[in-house]
Amino acid sequence: TIIPITVNGNKEQIFKNLRKTVIPTVKTDAEVKVGYNGESYSLSAGTFQMPEIAFKAGDNVLTFEGNANVIVEYQEAGL
Repeated sequence: TIIPITVNGNKEQIFKNLRKTVIPTVKTDAEVKVGYNGESYSLSAGTFQMPEIAFKAGDNVLTFEGNANVIVEYQEAGL
């Protein structure tokens, strides 16, 4: 699953996942803050996989703050 997101200020995005936990890849072209489960992470431009952001079964919400083009990529895990 590849989800492009344009962040201009604040943005909230829901990511659906099946049963198995998966760590998404987050790509950004500029500095952006990413929020997940009450924690906030500052990312510079680049590509990241962070164990702190692990999608569980069901809906997973990420919040973004900044001005950037972000791509979140993950394999919806159903094994």
